[in-house]
Amino acid sequence: MIRVTLIALLCASCAIAHPQIKSEKETATIPPNTPIVTPGPTQNLYFVVSSKNLPSKDANSGLVDPYVNVFYGIIPPDVKKQGTDLDALGVSETINDEANPKWVKVFKVQYTKGTYQKLYVEVHDHDPLNPDDVVGDAYIDLDEYVANGQYLTAPLSSKSGSVVITKTTPFLFTLAVKNVPALDEFGGLSDPFVKCYFRYGKEGKDVKFYETNTVDNVETASWEQPISFDNYQKGTNQFFHFKVRDHDAITGNDDIGESFLEIDPFVEKKMSSVLPLSKTTNATLIVKYTL
Repeated sequence: MIRVTLIALLCASCAIAHPQIKSEKETATIPPNTPIVTPGPTQNLYFVVSSKNLPSKDANSGLVDPYVNVFYGIIPPDVKKQGTDLDALGVSETINDEANPKWVKVFKVQYTKGTYQKLYVEVHDHDPLNPDDVVGDAYIDLDEYVANGQYLTAPLSSKSGSVVITKTTPFLFTLAVKNVPALDEFGGLSDPFVKCYFRYGKEGKDVKFYETNTVDNVETASWEQPISFDNYQKGTNQFFHFKVRDHDAITGNDDIGESFLEIDPFVEKKMSSVLPLSKTTNATLIVKYTL
């Protein structure tokens, strides 16, 4: 009897010394019929969201001004999706008057195969005068998304329109400029900086994603801190558009030159590209793939 009492006291002591602190997700009950799946390795998934055929929510029947909220959660089978605690992954930019938006915001989630991970995507119509409307929502099973090559289309709950989740593959690069012409009004050297854009097709619309700091009074400048391009999607005819400028706080910035770089061959070769910046000078921009 004394031995049993001592064991009980020791167990109670261990429970006090090592209390089990659990979150709501950890204490959630998984249904008894849930299949047991061995989790795979964890990896980071990067993706963008687009929509098709969004219905109008405006009182004047105009096109929607959509943006998207993306959430993440673990939702086992037979567990009600509504009311499940979810983590916010981010909010996209708003695109005005567009029923088929393609947002450039890149989302990131840690994925482990077989752990019942879901994305919850909620499409909104922005209204500057009234509360924003919910156009529709959808749940995306990450196992299904990955098995489908990290591309998946899901219908919206509104029964009109859909959302598309598409993989991106981030990579890093560095920039340098050489033979920068002296554009300072008082005879000094230039103070170059670079604005970085990307576009779909060489004649497409620019999307700015980075701007370097200014380097003062140089003919040659390099930016060793790698720049991350998160929106890379192989086979979508993407181009970089670089604009190199001379900073001048008094008379305004001058244009040193600009150049375009097709992204697919650049990533495939994983080498440096030397790009001419101007037809009237010897200035060049060096773009070096780093990862």
